[in-house]
Amino acid sequence: MLNRFERLERKHKFRNGPNFTVYVVLTEDNCYYVGMTHNLYRRFRQHQGISKGGSDFVKRHGGVARLFSSVSGFNHHDARQFESNQAKYLASVFGAERVAGGGLPTNFVAKGLTVP
Repeated sequence: MLNRFERLERKHKFRNGPNFTVYVVLTEDNCYYVGMTHNLYRRFRQHQGISKGGSDFVKRHGGVARLFSSVSGFNHHDARQFESNQAKYLASVFGAERVAGGGLPTNFVAKGLTVP
């Protein structure tokens, strides 16, 4: 049985280690969902409806067509930042109404973002 200090230390090592993956899912109606997870296989199954969980946005847009991209090896902080940047970039390219996740507010308008 771990004491409180040992549990906090383990949590800190996990969150600060390279354990997170940022991914982009393409839905059946060509919308994008950006997320992060420490278990991509489990999370993808949730989005597909095989396991409990998953995004309401993905369900509303016809489910998963395919995993669009994924990048691994982030700590928690860097994964959140990269996830947010990916969502903002995709919103600037495809329109905010076609992108969700990444902490992107529902009323997001891509201002001042340039597309390379």
